[in-house]
Amino acid sequence: MSKNPVIDEIREAAHKLAKSCDYDVHRIAEHYREVQEQYKDRIVHRPQIKPHFPEDEDTEDARSAQKKSAA
Repeated sequence: MSKNPVIDEIREAAHKLAKSCDYDVHRIAEHYREVQEQYKDRIVHRPQIKPHFPEDEDTEDARSAQKKSAA
């Protein structure tokens, strides 16, 4: 047991769910998919942001330079 009652409560809930699914990871995942479908109106969807990597620009510049020199 931890010193944090909230953590203990979360762990107990996770244990009960795992036990109810016979500790089968696939059944646990299916349970979460069903819950997700049930509450899909509550799921927050954030716009996907493409990460910016400066080294990719260098690579793209090198590729376009290679294409130009090959042509």
